[in-house]
Amino acid sequence: MKLAILVVYFLRDENIPILDLHLKSLNAYTEGDFVIYGVAPRVSDAVRSRLAGVPNLEMVDVEPTGFVGSKEHSYYLNKLCEHAIANGAERLCTMDVDAFPVIEGWNRQLESEIGAGNHLAAVFRQENNDTALPHPSCCYFSSEFYRRYAPTFLPDESVLSGPEFSEFLSTTGQKPDSGIGVGFTVWKHQLPWKRLYRSNKRNDHYLLAGLYGDIVFHLGAMSWTDRDFRKDRSSSVLTAGLDMLAGVLRRVGLFRGPVAGLWRRANFAASRPLVRKTNNVFEDILERLKTDPRGYIRYLRGE
Repeated sequence: MKLAILVVYFLRDENIPILDLHLKSLNAYTEGDFVIYGVAPRVSDAVRSRLAGVPNLEMVDVEPTGFVGSKEHSYYLNKLCEHAIANGAERLCTMDVDAFPVIEGWNRQLESEIGAGNHLAAVFRQENNDTALPHPSCCYFSSEFYRRYAPTFLPDESVLSGPEFSEFLSTTGQKPDSGIGVGFTVWKHQLPWKRLYRSNKRNDHYLLAGLYGDIVFHLGAMSWTDRDFRKDRSSSVLTAGLDMLAGVLRRVGLFRGPVAGLWRRANFAASRPLVRKTNNVFEDILERLKTDPRGYIRYLRGE
């Protein structure tokens, strides 16, 4: 059974050791016939050189997009899904560049969830206040599911602006993020799916450096410059108030031009303390992961 692992390689040169860890873990712990399909927009020659000649890795030529952030990520995942299906993949698994399996035969374990009647198995970040989002840091599903339900990691604008998608967000309380289209698909068709919950026994941060189902590790936000998480924002009166104001302005059609610019400047200033704190925690985690990855995973497991 051919497995296609789909990865969008966003990273800076200083994080090549995490790329190496990701690639080494996938090749060491994946059982059976598999190929990694990757795309690497906006990376340096050093990163491209590191990706060249990696066993089981095929870089895919995809037309660039003007999207940024989660929309860009979702766009490339959609394209990689299409490529994998066209090339005979029977199972597909999206994986972030800062994510990797932590047990041998991880894909067999996820396959057992599909065999148990689930349409997919995916990281579920309940700690990020997600309610209905299979997160693409690790999302495993069959080609049959893809062909039958045609999920997209980012739906087109006609779907995003439609009443059914609005009902999905309102009913579930889910915030749009990478993978929202898959969440919408399983909600729309009422399909069962296996949620891989955070399984850490120790935490250096509530969201960063997560083990999920003790199957996969996800560092989180490695490509970000400002780690400005919505749960942190909700804990600050100032940033929470600014977010509520932005919502009101959008509803009345005023979040544009000078008004939007003024809001962004106020938000930048208000969020600096939160961002600095989280960035410092991230850098400490990153250094520990680079220095002793196996030891750090054992630490998270409470061993």
